[in-house]
Amino acid sequence: MLSKKIYDLAVIGSGGGTYLPDKAIETGHQVALIEGSDWGGTCLNHGCIPTKIMVHVADVIKMTRQGQDLALKGNPMEVDWPKLEERVFSKLQEGEGMVDYYAPYPNIDLYKAFASFAGREEIEGETIFVLNLSKGGQKQGQIKARQVVIANGARTNIPMGLGLEEVKPLTSETLFKRETWPKTLPKTMLILGGGDIGTEFAYVFQSFGVKVSLIQRSGRLVPKQDPEVSDRLKNVLVDYGVNVLTNKTTIEASLADGQKYLRLKDRESGEEETLTADEIFVCTGVRSNVDTLALENIGLETVRGYIPTNAYLETAVPGIYAMGDVNGMYQLRHVSNYEGQILAHNLMDPSVKRPEDRRKVDYSAIPRATFTVLQIGQVGLTEPECLAQNLDYKVGYLRFSDTAQGYARGFLPEHEKIDGFCKVLVEKDTHRILGVHIMADEASSLITPFTYLLAMDPEKHAPNRYENVTEAMTVHPSLSELSAWAFENWRE
Repeated sequence: MLSKKIYDLAVIGSGGGTYLPDKAIETGHQVALIEGSDWGGTCLNHGCIPTKIMVHVADVIKMTRQGQDLALKGNPMEVDWPKLEERVFSKLQEGEGMVDYYAPYPNIDLYKAFASFAGREEIEGETIFVLNLSKGGQKQGQIKARQVVIANGARTNIPMGLGLEEVKPLTSETLFKRETWPKTLPKTMLILGGGDIGTEFAYVFQSFGVKVSLIQRSGRLVPKQDPEVSDRLKNVLVDYGVNVLTNKTTIEASLADGQKYLRLKDRESGEEETLTADEIFVCTGVRSNVDTLALENIGLETVRGYIPTNAYLETAVPGIYAMGDVNGMYQLRHVSNYEGQILAHNLMDPSVKRPEDRRKVDYSAIPRATFTVLQIGQVGLTEPECLAQNLDYKVGYLRFSDTAQGYARGFLPEHEKIDGFCKVLVEKDTHRILGVHIMADEASSLITPFTYLLAMDPEKHAPNRYENVTEAMTVHPSLSELSAWAFENWRE
């Protein structure tokens, strides 16, 4: 059926895009929220939230393994895999509560369907976008909207032509589906990809008793991090028992006699080797879901699979906006949250009466975190980036073992190769903080104050204004969200 209603705004994707219907609760805008997969988006259903549930279990196991060093007795704990399954999926079910959450608001309609663009129409001198809705390949109808926000996320980018499709490896999507969640833990696992996702799962499954080999194409793990962080992480993972292989190209994946195989080639020597395991887990990055949207029907082009946007998250087509994983800027949930807040303000807030009242995105202070054996927190520039910009900077450095808390947690100076640290980069003349890099327990939260400092604009807000927190980014999910989000939940 073709809905007769013309919405003020249609939002494709129910992750960070939900900031817009939330704003519409206040403003009364007519909003359609469309979700083709599971309510809640990537982060809730197969991203950071279920992963961190598993990471915390790994953290507790790690602490019990190190108990003797901390003057504790007793055997290390082990994962209860069926119990963990129940914990994970009980959390994932929360997405279905979105339907009940929006039910009291007649100006917000939810559609459980995949959306694609049918085209646009001129109605009474106004450009209206027409969206096709489908489910299971069957057309369900159409809706119309004056503006559309594209926020439909991304999926695992599985390298093609290597035989991985036949091997049926694990991905973040299949792991966090009831029907494909492994019923028992594999004894051995090959993890393909040594970025944030791959190193986190290497830590998790190694903690759970799986013998893990982590395979990275480049010469460094987490290559977007500062090189000192990458080098230290490799040491820490190897010390933890993970078999780390870098500079390896995957030539072929195969399946035989219930075992899965990867044939690898060293990118420097050219030597080949074949690894075998019970399971392969593909963590080779993600690709955006824009290829499902039929963007050609509205004349919107992509660049390298992403939708380019300007400082207001506008695309090349007026009335179409893109945020989160699809615009190719930063594929992090807290960036998506931030962009959703900006669009909610710009498109709906009654204070926006002139173009100059809109907020621009500012990507100069984006925190990152990796939840592995030692957490990594980072904001600002890396040292190579400082060098590339010809900045005159100095480096501050402190080992975690040199602090009282570091020693209390079992870190010792003589174990420097696996010690945590904090590295700060500061411009010499101005004392301006350029970058902060932390490897330590709860580094994802330790990085927060530096994020707020880097994001602060004294021309907008005085230093003691809470907007300096709410308009900045806070790593998701981290302990710092407890204090950051309190400023967005006022008692009546």
